[in-house]
Amino acid sequence: MKSNALIFWLGILFTFSGGMVVWLVFEGSRPEHTATTRREFSAPVNQEPLRYFTLMERSGEKFRSQSLDGEIWVASFFFANCPHQCTNQNLTIKKLAEHYQEQHLKFVSITCDPENDTPSRLAKYADRFGADEQQWLFLTGKESYIQQVGAEIFKVSVSPNTHSQKLMLINREGKVHGYFQWNDAGQIDLFHREVDKLLGDVPASSSVNSDIQSSKTVGN
Repeated sequence: MKSNALIFWLGILFTFSGGMVVWLVFEGSRPEHTATTRREFSAPVNQEPLRYFTLMERSGEKFRSQSLDGEIWVASFFFANCPHQCTNQNLTIKKLAEHYQEQHLKFVSITCDPENDTPSRLAKYADRFGADEQQWLFLTGKESYIQQVGAEIFKVSVSPNTHSQKLMLINREGKVHGYFQWNDAGQIDLFHREVDKLLGDVPASSSVNSDIQSSKTVGN
């Protein structure tokens, strides 16, 4: 009796073990299914960050930032419905644009409220400041793309009706040279010094570079 029982349980054990082996072999033979599942739920491969951008100017024409290669220019964010801060910011830019008109320094203002700031509306807004169409550009586009431009090119956060209050000075290599608070007299003085040096291709001193890096930290 004992031997019969032993044989019975050994048979059950072998049957179970054999079934497990067959199941493992079957699962191991389906690499394509496993790979497909992983691809379906994996995060997309990271793309290279933007180097240039293309947006719509108030004139209705496309503006490509590549057109400013080799030039010194200034970028900023704003929105037309902004009651006070953006108006004052753009009044400051108006003065700067007039100051550097002979040096052909360009200013690029990008809306963070593209749903409302259409090219025609930006054209009317720009007229309030007497903005020269060749020197001071007002840009709009798709909201998500503008946010990407802010994050990847200018390293600032942009969301509807919310933006950095820094003026971003761009060097001839298309990189941000420094961030300057438009409503800080000391920062505007620093802005003038750095623009003059860049326009004259004079290397910035280490002390001024330190100030610029500090302004970057504060602005972000």
